Amino acid sequence: GNVTLLSSIEALATVTASIAPDVAELGQFGSELSMAALDGGATLSSGENAAGRRVLLPWGGNNMDVNSLNEDGLTVFKRSLEWGTGVGCGSMRPLLLVVGDSNNPSSDDVTRQSLITSWCYAVSLIDASAQSSAFNSASAAHDVIYISENVDHAALHSKVKNQPIGIVSEERFQHARLGFSGDLGASANLKRTNVVDNTHPVTSGLSLGDLQITSSNQPMQNLQGTLSPDLVTLGTHPSNGLPSLAVLEAGAEVWNGDDPVPANRVFLPWGGDAFEFESLNTDGQRIMRQAIEWAAGGSSTQGSNDAEQLTGDGTMYVDSTDLELADNLGSSSQPTDIVGIRFPGVAVPAGESVTSAYIQFQVDELDSGAASLTIEGEAADNALPFSTTPYDITTRPRTTASVGWSPPVWTTVGERGPDQRTPDLSPIVQEIVNRPGWTEGNSIVFIISGSGVRTAEAYEGDPAGAPTFHVDYGSGGGGGGTAYVESNQAWSATSDDQWQTVDLGVPSNAVVEVAIINEKDKNERRGGVRQVGSSLDRRFQLHEAESGGTDALVLHVQADSNGRIQHYAEKRKEVTFKALGYWTGATYTELTSSFAAGGSNSWQTRSLSSYGVPPGSIVELAIANTSTSSEYRAGARKSGSSTNRTIDIHEAESGGNDYLTLMVEAGSDAAASIEVMAESNSNIEFTVVGYWDTPPGTYIEIGAMQESVNQADAWHNVSLTPWGVPANSVLQLAIANANTSAERQIGIRQSGSSQNRVLDLQEAESGGVDMATLNVNVTGSTEVQVYVESSTSNVYFYPLGLWTFP
Repeated sequence: GNVTLLSSIEALATVTASIAPDVAELGQFGSELSMAALDGGATLSSGENAAGRRVLLPWGGNNMDVNSLNEDGLTVFKRSLEWGTGVGCGSMRPLLLVVGDSNNPSSDDVTRQSLITSWCYAVSLIDASAQSSAFNSASAAHDVIYISENVDHAALHSKVKNQPIGIVSEERFQHARLGFSGDLGASANLKRTNVVDNTHPVTSGLSLGDLQITSSNQPMQNLQGTLSPDLVTLGTHPSNGLPSLAVLEAGAEVWNGDDPVPANRVFLPWGGDAFEFESLNTDGQRIMRQAIEWAAGGSSTQGSNDAEQLTGDGTMYVDSTDLELADNLGSSSQPTDIVGIRFPGVAVPAGESVTSAYIQFQVDELDSGAASLTIEGEAADNALPFSTTPYDITTRPRTTASVGWSPPVWTTVGERGPDQRTPDLSPIVQEIVNRPGWTEGNSIVFIISGSGVRTAEAYEGDPAGAPTFHVDYGSGGGGGGTAYVESNQAWSATSDDQWQTVDLGVPSNAVVEVAIINEKDKNERRGGVRQVGSSLDRRFQLHEAESGGTDALVLHVQADSNGRIQHYAEKRKEVTFKALGYWTGATYTELTSSFAAGGSNSWQTRSLSSYGVPPGSIVELAIANTSTSSEYRAGARKSGSSTNRTIDIHEAESGGNDYLTLMVEAGSDAAASIEVMAESNSNIEFTVVGYWDTPPGTYIEIGAMQESVNQADAWHNVSLTPWGVPANSVLQLAIANANTSAERQIGIRQSGSSQNRVLDLQEAESGGVDMATLNVNVTGSTEVQVYVESSTSNVYFYPLGLWTFP
C-alpha cells in the first residue's frame, strides 16, 4: 500500500515505455513503475544481461534533499545498498516456495516471498499442481522447501514427501505425508502458542510459555492421533496441550513406520483457509525464519554455524563432530585450532544494556592439563555462516572487547554444568549490539583461541549437546552491581511430589522472582520453591484454576553459586513455574512461618522477630484467603504508617488458598514490628516467606491504589508519572483480574522489551480479584509497557511499592 518515504515534497521518478522483462516491480507512483530491481544476470530492456544487481529508487532530481528521507525511506535506502552489494546477505540460498498459482500468486504469497527474500533466500515459486517430475527437478536445485497454506493439499498430495531437502509447512494437511502424525486436532482462532522448548534452533531466543505470534486471532493447528516416536515438540496448542510447533530431524521415524524422513521437517502452528499471513508479529516471523534456517541446515550451532580452523594452512572444518578449544592434539603438524561459533536470532534490541551473557558447552572428550582461552566476537552487524574458504575465521574483524577463560579440567563425558560455562561475555555482546547496523534477531559469532585443550560437543556430534548461548538484558535500576533483570522463563518439574534441583541459567547467587502456577481446573495443588540444600517446607496450596486461566503465587528464592534453585510440584503436569526476573547484587534469606492478624477489620501490630526477621529488614509476606465462600480484604504496612495498603482477595473456591504477596518494612525496634489487616481474622493467614539480608536498594511502600488502562490486545506504553513512580526505579505491583466470569491474560514489562511477560489469571469468582505480584523496571522516561487480553474492563494494576537506588 501507500508508504511515506519523505518528510517533505520531493521529485519522484517513474519508468515507462520498454520495461526489462526480468524486472522485479517493487513500487508505483500512480500507475507507473517507480521502484524496481534487477538481479545479476537478469535480462535488460536492451536484451543484454545485467552484470550485477541493479536497484532503481523512487526519488531523485537536481534539488533532491537526502535529509528529507524519513525512517522508512532510510530503510529502503539501506536495504537497497545491502541487497545490491550483497553486504547484507553474502549469498542468497535457493528456496522453493510452494503456492497455489505461481503465475498469479495471492497477496499473502507475495508477502511471503518478499519476507523470505529479505532473509537472504533466492525464492522460486512452484504450483502445488505441478507434475512430480517438476518437483523432483526443482528440489535438486534448492536447499529448502516452504509450503504456503494457500495450496490445494489434494493437488500437492505426496509430491514433496520424499524430497531430500528440508521442508517447512504451513499446510496442515501435509501432517501425515511429512511423517508427523496420523491425525489433526481441532483448530481454534488464537493469537498464541505455548513454547515448551527454547533450546532448539527453531525456538532459540524465544521466551518459554505462552507466546503471542499473531496480531489478531488466527487459525492455530495441532497434531493428534499416532505421533512420530521421534517427534520433537517445541510448542503446544494453548487450548488442548497438543503439539502445535514440532520438528522431525533427518532420519527420524515417521508416525506409521514408513521410511524415515530424508531431511529436516517443520510443522508450523498457523495455517488454514482463513489465515492472514500479514498478522504474523515479530515472534511469529522469528519462528518462521529460524524454522527455514534449521530446515535448510543453517541454524544455531549446526553445520556452517560452528567451525574449526587450523592455524597452519587455514583449513576450515564445518562438519566436525567436536570442537577442540583450542589445541588439536591429534594433529602434530598443525596443533592449534581456532574455533568459531555462530548464533542466529539473538533477541537483544539495538543498544539495549546487556547484563549477562555466556556460552554453555558439553564435554565430548576427557582432557587434562591447564587451558587458557581467549573469547572474542566478530565485529559485524549480522555475522555470516562459516564456509570452507581457508582462514574464514581469522580473516573476520574482531571486537575490541575480549574475555579470558581458564576452564577447570573436564572429567566426565556428557557433563554440561558450571565448569563448561564461559565467564560473562556481556562486554563482547554489548559492543556488537551497540553497532549502528545491529538489529534484534541478527546473528553473533564468537571466536575462541588459546592454549591447552578442552573438547566440547558440536552439533554434528550430538545436537542435544551442542553449544547454547544465553543472554540477559535490561535497563532497570540498580547501582554498584545491583540490577533487576526481567525474564519470562517457564519450566515444569519432571517428577510428582518431590523437591528437585533445576539450573535456571541465572547469574551466580541471584535472587529469582518465580511464579508458581496451578493450571488444574478441578483441584487445588501444592507447589513451592526454595534454595538448594534447604530443608524448609516452603510449599503452598494453590486453589483450582476455575473455568480457564491459572492461579499463581509469586515468591523470591535465593539461587546458589551455580544459578540453581529447587522446585516442588504435587503434579508435574498441573503445577508449572515461570521466572519473571532476578536480582543481582542482593541476598535473600528464606523463611516459612505463619500467623494470624489477631483481630478482624482493623490494623493490628505484630512482631516478626520470633520468626527470625532482623529489625529494619524488608520482609516478603504471602497473604492467603482460606475461605471457600467469600472474598476478604487484607494487607500489611510498616508500623506507624497511615497508608491503606489492602486488596480484596477473592474466595479460594473448593479448596486451597488464594494469595497476595508483597514487601513490608519491619520496624527498627527489637520486635521487628509490622502492621497487618484482615477483614476476617479466621480466614486470612499471613506467612513470612523471607527477608532481604542485602536489599537491592531502598524500598518505599505505596498504598494499594487501583489503576487501570484503556487499550486491549496489544502491548503499549503507559506513563507512571501520574502514579508518582520515579524514573530508573523498580516498581512492585499486583496485576489483578476482577472479572467474575472470564480469565484474562495480563502482563507488564519494561519499555522497549520484546518479552511476552504475561500471566493468565483466572476469573475472580463471586467477588474480589485474582492477582499476582511482580516487579518491573521503570526507565528514564517513567514508562512501562502493559498488556491486557480482550477487554480492559475489570482489569486493574495495584502499585504496592518501589525500589530506588543511589
